[in-house]
Amino acid sequence: MKTSARGTAFIAAHEGVVTRAYRDVGGTLTIGVGHTAAAGPPVPRLGMTVTRDEAFAILHRDLKRYERRVAKALPGVDRRVFDGAVSFDFNTGAIDSATWVKRFRAGDRAGARVGLMRWVKAGGRTVPGLKRRRAAEARLIFTGVYGPESTGASPRVAASRSPAEVREVQAALATLGLYRGGIDGIAGPKTKAAIRAYQQSHPDLVVDGIAGPATMASLARDGAARRRIGQTVGGALGTAAAGGAAAASGGWPNPALIAAVVGLAVLAVAGGTFAWAYRAELSRLIKTRSRSMHHLLSRVWQTLKGWKTMLVSLAIAVAGVLQTADWATIVPPSKVGPTILGMAILVAVLRALTTTPVGRKSDR
Repeated sequence: MKTSARGTAFIAAHEGVVTRAYRDVGGTLTIGVGHTAAAGPPVPRLGMTVTRDEAFAILHRDLKRYERRVAKALPGVDRRVFDGAVSFDFNTGAIDSATWVKRFRAGDRAGARVGLMRWVKAGGRTVPGLKRRRAAEARLIFTGVYGPESTGASPRVAASRSPAEVREVQAALATLGLYRGGIDGIAGPKTKAAIRAYQQSHPDLVVDGIAGPATMASLARDGAARRRIGQTVGGALGTAAAGGAAAASGGWPNPALIAAVVGLAVLAVAGGTFAWAYRAELSRLIKTRSRSMHHLLSRVWQTLKGWKTMLVSLAIAVAGVLQTADWATIVPPSKVGPTILGMAILVAVLRALTTTPVGRKSDR
């Protein structure tokens, strides 16, 4: 059995039709309707473009693999169940392992539907887009209704986001200083203008003001890059502190120097790996941040105002360190206050730079 025309339109509506190559959330180059090098030729590369007709021609070739898998996993099902299952497998690649398939074969339709709706998480959190897609697939598989996604009438169906998805986009753009309206889930002029501003700073995105698959994936990767900045620096600082404490308790000379060397070594290795993995995102992040320094400084100020507890904890920690090592020779008493304040500002800057999540589906 092959995917019907309505089933193909259904898949394209949820995947999106992107005519310029982009990196998905995992960093894989993608083009057309979710096509990657793993599916066969053509091999996507940055700057590559295809027409809409070419994108659908590639999709038809890619679907053959999933059609064979679904035919084997769910033999004898009707057209609508088949189309919905192909959509699921095209998105997750899990038709052979998903528990809902086993329940469906056993005749437990209610249990199968519950199992299907569990595939809505990415990185441990529920993703509105996956929730919407699973609901549409469940409607198709269990009630036989394709819905408006299958008309194929508009290339922008996939870009019509739910209020929850719009709020997610608004929050990500606000973090970058590109959106200053309310996080209200309404895709109004301010939101579209912010999306366009974001797209203009990303050469691989089409500047159309639409949060399509490429823009959403790019926002997710930029968010992951910001989050990893905090993790990388935080890990280095933690290791440095541990090394310094060990040196101090062991009676080694100059524990501060040892802590600094250990921290810099960890930062160099972890930071180098991180910088290579997110080199494109970091480049764009720097460009975007350079246009929104005022917003960054305001975020740092707001963070500092709410960090009284952190400052007290930091002061206690410094007092504890001064008891185990003669740090007065490194940080004179007259400089302790400015040093603590400087550390607090550094932490606040890192916190202001790091705030967004990303991930992959799961089934339990």
